[in-house]
Amino acid sequence: MRKITFIYLFILCTFYHNTYAQPSIQYVNLQISPKKWTYEKKEEIIFQLYATAYDQPVNKQVVVHYDFGMDGFEHLHKGKVALKEGRAEIGPFSVDKAGFYACRVHMEYEGKTIKSFSKAGYQVAEIQAVTPLPEDFTAYWEQAITKAREVSLKPEMTLIPDLCTSEVNVYHISYHNTKEGWRGTGKMYGLLNIPKNSKGPLPVIIGYPGAGVRPYAHRYAIAEKEVIYLQMGIHGIPVNLEPSLYQDLATGALANYQIRGLDQRDTYYYHRVILGCVKAVDFVKTLPEANLDQILVTGGSQGGALSIMVAALHPDVKGLAAHYPAMADMMAYRKHQTGGWPHQFKHFDEQDHPNWLKVAPYYDVVNFARQLKVPGLYLTGYHDDVCPPMPFYAVYNNISAPKALGIYPNAGHWQYPEQSAAAEEWLLRFFSELNNN
Repeated sequence: MRKITFIYLFILCTFYHNTYAQPSIQYVNLQISPKKWTYEKKEEIIFQLYATAYDQPVNKQVVVHYDFGMDGFEHLHKGKVALKEGRAEIGPFSVDKAGFYACRVHMEYEGKTIKSFSKAGYQVAEIQAVTPLPEDFTAYWEQAITKAREVSLKPEMTLIPDLCTSEVNVYHISYHNTKEGWRGTGKMYGLLNIPKNSKGPLPVIIGYPGAGVRPYAHRYAIAEKEVIYLQMGIHGIPVNLEPSLYQDLATGALANYQIRGLDQRDTYYYHRVILGCVKAVDFVKTLPEANLDQILVTGGSQGGALSIMVAALHPDVKGLAAHYPAMADMMAYRKHQTGGWPHQFKHFDEQDHPNWLKVAPYYDVVNFARQLKVPGLYLTGYHDDVCPPMPFYAVYNNISAPKALGIYPNAGHWQYPEQSAAAEEWLLRFFSELNNN
């Protein structure tokens, strides 16, 4: 069997998921970056400043204030430096713990407060996860999936003529997920894109969404390349309704869903979500057009987390592309390390929620990553404050399966337009490798 070929992509790809916008451009800019993006043991960290006004170096006497320390725990070193011809250096700083270190800066210029920040990694290959692995982790999820599968899928597909093209049929789909007590059986919904004129069987990509409550769109571009694409929703509601409905749910019934029910393993909001995402693989296996030996999963942020979870739990998933996964080493804050979204342990009082510490490890991406057996592409940006790079590496360093790393150092929780194309290329190449095995 030919070995899957991996390439190191020095990019951050965010393939088919919602992201935050890039920061807006101002006429006054304060740029900061480390001399190197990553440092090894005993190397000192130095940051470089460059301030401009109307694209010219700031030539006034301006003082820049800085705050340096472990990402999310600054204040290790605080001070100020004066700009000379718009430039200055901050540091050097000596650190002794593997992780990511942030330098946050601000200056006053013509009545405006200008802020910026940058991060640098230190011994990133040595970053360790804090979140423990429960002894019954595997057994718990095996039992939960078995129970969920006692509920028949009963899949439904409704063609949406207005979204179909000469090359792609688009369906609104649903299937039964889990029993919800006396209320009956819950469903999962998604948008399915199937090439019209291709001879099957066709490879399949399942896309899981980033956090939030929203409708979802067609995926013509990838389907036109002879790939079935299923864009999943997670909230058990149709994904093609009026946008105002989702806004009302996001600020009402589904507000703060990411921590709802975290006091109990079986009632946490993501319990139903994870099982429904696993059953998405079962759903695509019912499609006569699908190649059951070529199923990949992908997503970013929350979707990156779900991609890792499903790839670890479902044996028919052959690979994944996970972009800055959320829910990663969430308990790291307990050991003065940066934890992952939704950051419920950052300002945590154990007296208020004593069971959270017991339940969270069953839902932490680190522990699913430890179970992975299939190849994957994992991507992050160092400037991401939503899904920071430190918990990303806590996940990545615990993966023993074949893995490729994609980095774009100055990216935050957003994407460059070119990056989606790069991730798509990697996934399509993966299918090609599978065909040749």
